[in-house]
Formats: sequence, structure tokens, C-alpha cells
Amino acid sequence: MRRLFLIATVAVFAIGGCAVAPRAAIDYVGDPTPIGVGALTEDTVVGAYTSEFQVETGAGDRIVLVLHDGGVARMMTEPADGALPTVEVGVWRIERMRIVVELSGTREEKHESPVSIAFDLVDDTLIVIESDAERYASPGLSLVLFNPDPTRSIAGTAWTLVAIEMMDGSVRQAGDGDRYTAEFAHDGSFAGRADCNRIAGRYVDIDAQLRFGALASTRVACASDSLYDRYVRALDDAHSFVLADGELFVAFGPDSGILRLKPLE
Repeated sequence: MRRLFLIATVAVFAIGGCAVAPRAAIDYVGDPTPIGVGALTEDTVVGAYTSEFQVETGAGDRIVLVLHDGGVARMMTEPADGALPTVEVGVWRIERMRIVVELSGTREEKHESPVSIAFDLVDDTLIVIESDAERYASPGLSLVLFNPDPTRSIAGTAWTLVAIEMMDGSVRQAGDGDRYTAEFAHDGSFAGRADCNRIAGRYVDIDAQLRFGALASTRVACASDSLYDRYVRALDDAHSFVLADGELFVAFGPDSGILRLKPLE
């Protein structure tokens, strides 16, 4: 139950959904720039920030900006209409006592030219002071720190299910073999196996938040003891994740349970 409590804690900021695992390469377009000027340093800036209110421009989008160590930046824009969020990737640096973020493109394609946003850092709040994109130039737009130690992306990783652990204490083991898998590509595409069927779709991860778009599946009839339905429903209802002890724990549903996965070999 300790794992369930841990994931329930990080789920507060969820999108409105054994062997040590190889370190996931954080996806970005561009080259990180050395950081550290005056009172602003990487240690004081790194973190996950979110808008306290829906941004007026962009039809009420919500923004989450993650500044990783090493100068890597990832920004999620969550549409107010509930559509799957978009993740832009790029770099960040400290320049003339400002924090400058340059977004080079989405996971799928590059922008025609990088989108630059300059912030002032006041206490734990990033305040936009200049941007060459109108959607980020909303007067008073601010992003508040909610996690000073952001979770790395799971892009580029692959996993196999160990068990489905429910909040009521029941556990369903996946059994031998890689019957239930999850593969997260750098371009935001998702593929996996659900027993006798293949599944595919898109995913968004930002900090510890995780959400899947509509998942397509083959429709082969599996054995009566199959976890196909439970596994696919859990992915549909996923909202957050934790990387711990070389494993991936995905929380799903409103206090329903977690998927426990280990690296796919």
C-alpha cells in the first residue's frame, strides 16, 4: 500500500489521466546551454511549474513547464476542451538575469522557427515578460513551482506488466512471458501487447503526469483468464506514474489501483 500512497500523492497534479531500468533519454530538439548567472543557478530554477489559472489566449489552455537539469525544457499545453495535450520540447538558459526558454518543436515535428519565452523568477513563480508567440504573451501569465525535483520522461522506454494492484488489496499477476507490454516512443506514439491483442495510440507525459489518447486494439478473443480488458481499461484511465527501484508504477482511475511494470528485455 505504500506504493499506492506514493502514486496517489503525485496524482494531485495529474492531467485533467528487479533489474534497473535504463535511464530514459529526455526528448528535446536543440542543444542545452550552460546555466548559471549571478543569483540564478540551475539548482534554483530546475522544477515543474504550472499555470494557476487557464490561460485566456489559446481558448483557455493550461500550461505545465518542466525545466530539467542540463538545460532541457518540456512544455505541455492542455486544451480546455479536454483534447489530448501537446508537448513541446527545447532548451532553457539563464540570460541577463532572466530565464529564457526556446521551444524547437513538438514531439512530432519542428517549428518553422524556435518559440522563445523569457521569464522573471519571483520566489517560486515564473512570470512571462516577453514572448514571440502570442499564446504565451497573456498579460500576467505566471507559472507556479509545484515540484522542485521533476520526474524524467518515460519516452524511449519499454516495459512489461508484472501485476495489477488494486486499492482494495487484490492483486492480479500477469504471469510468465511478456503478455502485456507498454512501449513509449520519443515521438509520442505508444504501442504494446495486451495478451493476444496488439494495442496502439498516443501518450503524453510531463513530470509525473501521464495520459493516453484513444487506444486502438485488435479484437482477437483471448482466454477466459486474460487480463486484456483490465489492462486496457487501466491504460485508458491512467493519470500519473512513478519510477522507483527500476520499475514503473502507473496509477489509474479515481483511487482504483496501479499497474506495476518492469523493463522489457
